[in-house]
Amino acid sequence: MKLPYLFSLSLALLLCSNVMAQEIELQVMTKSFQEKISFQEGQLLKIEGTKSKVEVITWDKDFIHADVKMIAKHPELAVAKKEIEFITYFKEETPEEIRIGNVITSDSVVAGLNVIYTISIPKNCKIELANYFGSANIVDLSNGLNIKSEFCNVALENIAGDVKVNTYYGDLIGVMINGDVDIIANRSNVTLSEISGKFDIKANQGIIKVFANQSYLDLTIDAEKTDVYFYDQLLSSYNFNLNSKDGEIDLPEHLLAKYDLRDSGIKNAVIKPTAELSGIKVAINVNYGDIKIASSN
Repeated sequence: MKLPYLFSLSLALLLCSNVMAQEIELQVMTKSFQEKISFQEGQLLKIEGTKSKVEVITWDKDFIHADVKMIAKHPELAVAKKEIEFITYFKEETPEEIRIGNVITSDSVVAGLNVIYTISIPKNCKIELANYFGSANIVDLSNGLNIKSEFCNVALENIAGDVKVNTYYGDLIGVMINGDVDIIANRSNVTLSEISGKFDIKANQGIIKVFANQSYLDLTIDAEKTDVYFYDQLLSSYNFNLNSKDGEIDLPEHLLAKYDLRDSGIKNAVIKPTAELSGIKVAINVNYGDIKIASSN
């Protein structure tokens, strides 16, 4: 009775092997160029990418350097050659701002198109980034930044100043961020570590993980259908105010919490620091999600 099943399974595995053996070879068309862009202190750099991988770093020079690579991939080289022309790069300059980026000029693209930006900027240059269907990696900024992204993973490292991030369907990873930070995350996961300053995070349908580092922190998280995790080595110095509607609050046993379960289904836990210091403020409010506070040891 098992023979038909075994025969079907063997046939399926054979067909799968044949498909894998006949992998489609993509033809690649590439256009590359570099630009040196004059920069005056106070100018804002706006980067607007579509299907783009954007990397931004700082350097000691007083101008902006952009390395741009446009790529089209398709099994037919003729199609890749034709459709790479659908990527249009632009640059606009005014005394107030510099705007660079790309658009896709056709709605009927069949090739795989993407653009890779490697941009070096002066340390006193502030940037705004709008990126759709791609990724962004930004390091070592001291003047803050403003990001709006859709279907784009964002990685930030060693960022100071005013930081605003609005992400939709894309994960955000931030390391060593210090400043006044506003994050809106919709259907996105957020992971932050070694942070300090004032953070205001609004999230919907994702996961938030914060790995603090015993530094000054004024953190407020308002989340919907989102689980929130907060970790630090020394949790006793924090001033926690935790609220979860239709979710759970998980705390270490050594933290002395005052609990309140309200008729509306909201669980509330308040924890005051044991030391004489007033503590560091962490307020977490979640609807339909869990809150977990744990040691990072």
